[in-house]
Amino acid sequence: MSNRHIRILKGKTAKILTLLCALFLLASVVPFHSGNVAKAAAPFYDETILFESTVDGYAQYRIPGVVVTGNGTVITYTEARKTTSDWADIDIYMRRSVDGGNTWQTRVKLVDGVSTANTINNPVMIAEKNSGTVHFLYCKEYNQAYYRKSTDNGATWSSPVEITSVFNQFKSELNWAAFATGPGHGIFHFLVW
Repeated sequence: MSNRHIRILKGKTAKILTLLCALFLLASVVPFHSGNVAKAAAPFYDETILFESTVDGYAQYRIPGVVVTGNGTVITYTEARKTTSDWADIDIYMRRSVDGGNTWQTRVKLVDGVSTANTINNPVMIAEKNSGTVHFLYCKEYNQAYYRKSTDNGATWSSPVEITSVFNQFKSELNWAAFATGPGHGIFHFLVW
């Protein structure tokens, strides 16, 4: 059934499907136990808030990503937006864990877009297998691309290098109006108007 075709079921079939859906929803919400009252199960995970939107006046965090380096360092990164717009003034932050996510180092601002009134967007990191090297791509104003590199599992980063010319060679073929290096891992998006 495609999005253009919506069928309405009537009669017995509709009643049976409605009953099955209700039973499925009930089974997914209410646990069945042999006792009279079910105790709340202990959570099977611990929650750590890595980026909190109320810190430093950010309205939201978007376009998150995570990579694991060759030595097991976990790096998570995200856009920190001053407003909820894709065209907001945006910083890029990251946090690292060297113990498998049990504890996290303080957040580090990788790219400053807020104080410069720029949209810094669509970060993506690519960790090399069995290595401490991490490649970091991001965009500025959806029309410039930058590259940074870490060779020590994200502890330090190279200075930004503009790589927009790599993408400009496709502009005449694809007639793009904006581009973005992420979200995702190594996936390049063109917005063609």
